[in-house]
Amino acid sequence: MIYFVFSFLSLYLVFIFLYLSHPLFLSLVIGCQAIVVSLFIYMYSGISWFSYVMFMAFLSGMMIVLLYVSSLSPNNVVSYYIWNSKFFFFPLFIVFFCFWFFKVDSFSLNSFLSHTNLSATVYLSSKIYSLHMYVFTVLMICYLLLLLVLVVKNSMFAEGPLRAS
Repeated sequence: MIYFVFSFLSLYLVFIFLYLSHPLFLSLVIGCQAIVVSLFIYMYSGISWFSYVMFMAFLSGMMIVLLYVSSLSPNNVVSYYIWNSKFFFFPLFIVFFCFWFFKVDSFSLNSFLSHTNLSATVYLSSKIYSLHMYVFTVLMICYLLLLLVLVVKNSMFAEGPLRAS
C-alpha cells in the first residue's frame, strides 16, 4: 500500500512539474521528487546508505542546475495560480483517503525495525558490486569522471557561460 502512495506521489510531482515555469518552484518540486525517490529506494531495497547517496547526488546536481538556470533567467514574477487550483488538493485528498480507508500502519516502529535487518542489508549491498554489475559500475565511474572533467572545463571563468563580459 505504501508503494502505491509513493508511486502516486511521484507521478503527481511529475504532473505538477509540467505546469511550473519559475526556477524556484521547479527546484522545490525536484527536491520533493528526490526525497520521494530516495524513500522509495530505501523501502524497496532496504539499504539506507544507497538511498542517502542517491539523494545527495541528485540534490547536488539539482542545486548546480538551479544556480545555472537562475543566473541566466530574468527576474520572473512568480505565479501562484497552480497552488490555488483544484488539481493541487485532489491528489492529496486521494492519498489521505487511502491512508484512512486502508488504515495503513506501516509507519510503526516494529515494521520499520523489520526492514532494517543487518544481514539482509549486507546481502543486498553485495548485489550492487557483484560480478554481473561490475561492468556497469566501472562504466558509471568512467562516465562520472568524464562529466567532472567537462564541468570543470566548462566552468572556467574566461570560457564559461557565466563570464562577466
